[in-house]
Amino acid sequence: MAVGDKSRLTDEVTEAYRAAGVSHLLVVSGLHLTLLCGAFLGNRPCGGRFRKQKALAAMLLVLCMMALVGFTPSVTRAGVGALIFYTGAFLLQPADSFTSLGIAAVLLSLQNCYAVCDLGLQLSFAATVGVLCAARVFPPARMDEQEEHPWRFRLRRVCTSLLVPLFAAIFTLPLQLLHGLSASGVSVLTNLLVMSLVGPIVCLGLICAVTGLIPALYGVTRAVMLLAGVLVKLQNAIVFYMASLPAAKLVLPKAFTVFAVLVCGAALWYAWRLHRLRWAVPVLCAGLVLSANLYGALTQDVVTIRLLGSTSSPCAVIVSEQQAMVLFRGGESNRQQVQDWLDVQGIGTAELWVDLRQNPGELNVQGRLIYTEDLPEGQQWIEEFHGIRLSLLNQSGANLALLEISGYRVAMITGRLEAGTPLQVDLLLAGASNPGMVDPVQVLTAKSYDWHAEQPDVHWKYAPLGGTVFIRPGRAITFEGVTNAA
Repeated sequence: MAVGDKSRLTDEVTEAYRAAGVSHLLVVSGLHLTLLCGAFLGNRPCGGRFRKQKALAAMLLVLCMMALVGFTPSVTRAGVGALIFYTGAFLLQPADSFTSLGIAAVLLSLQNCYAVCDLGLQLSFAATVGVLCAARVFPPARMDEQEEHPWRFRLRRVCTSLLVPLFAAIFTLPLQLLHGLSASGVSVLTNLLVMSLVGPIVCLGLICAVTGLIPALYGVTRAVMLLAGVLVKLQNAIVFYMASLPAAKLVLPKAFTVFAVLVCGAALWYAWRLHRLRWAVPVLCAGLVLSANLYGALTQDVVTIRLLGSTSSPCAVIVSEQQAMVLFRGGESNRQQVQDWLDVQGIGTAELWVDLRQNPGELNVQGRLIYTEDLPEGQQWIEEFHGIRLSLLNQSGANLALLEISGYRVAMITGRLEAGTPLQVDLLLAGASNPGMVDPVQVLTAKSYDWHAEQPDVHWKYAPLGGTVFIRPGRAITFEGVTNAA
């Protein structure tokens, strides 16, 4: 946590910090550098008396921190911005945070033109811009206000403490959604609860790192480690509790949420420019309520089909009315991918699992389980699943699952289907093996195989990373994450 060493962090701890929205605490970045300089140089390291000496000391601390961590990308980009900021303070020039951040971005891009594509860089700069915007919208209280207006001073400090994590969460939300990451509904509150512990933990950890190099200071190192460990235990307890809350994982529609955040941000900026922030809050609340109702109306009765698992034998997850059905093939890795996707979508457990494997092993899942291989051979099995008609067929050389969604027919086949006439379907969810006697209009698959050349009239949809089909019964069918090129 103090020097960026993740070798002893368990998956449970990492997942809890991510769910609570404080995973940035596990990566040494600008937050750690700011806390370090503030702890050793005071709240105003570049102000007051001995300004040049403080700026030099801050630059030395930043360089030592970068070297101690090993010049990782996160601490390097934060360190470059901090060095530019303190250089301006050393030259007795007004230090502008936005200018320092922009110069740091240019320098990092000159070193590597693809640096802007790095998710960590994008999140780091977005969070920093959010913090800087919060300081511009609600400037920190001046020290002279503490004596003249103590209540105003306390109120301003509270508002600043609330706005900083709030703006950081808002500014990073579009990037999280665009990259397929889940958002946390408790990130702001968790940041407020643990932020007072982060500074002492980082400082104590660095003291341990330095004194641990001197054998004579072993007793001091152990004592400091014990105190740091108590603080970390307390911080972890807070994080685990917040991560267990229902609002920890928010399932938000990607494109719609990004659009809503950008529109709200533009409205807030316009209101701030006109000095009419008091009217912005009720307008935004009404807009969010209307947006939620609009999204609910647009997504009503939509059936989602997601292709997951290996490219040769993928699974399919069908979601209707927030209930999931899984057409299962493959092994344990496929099952784990399906479960992970259900967790990300906030569904948790599939209501129905259909095992299409011809030689099925034990499948340990929650929910109702149907082994197609155990059904009477040659007889059709009918299931109704939240407006979807599911037909299962067990043949000697194949297992078939056919979905009928308001006349739109979707099929998944294991083995080679034998029939007198080809099965007519609108969409075939295919893998590596030739499905046999089936005549699809479109085929969704992970990559090209030899048997594809046997059906030149088919519209092929390739999804190397797993595609998604959205079916609005009787209206429209759209694909996401697919391409027409093999």
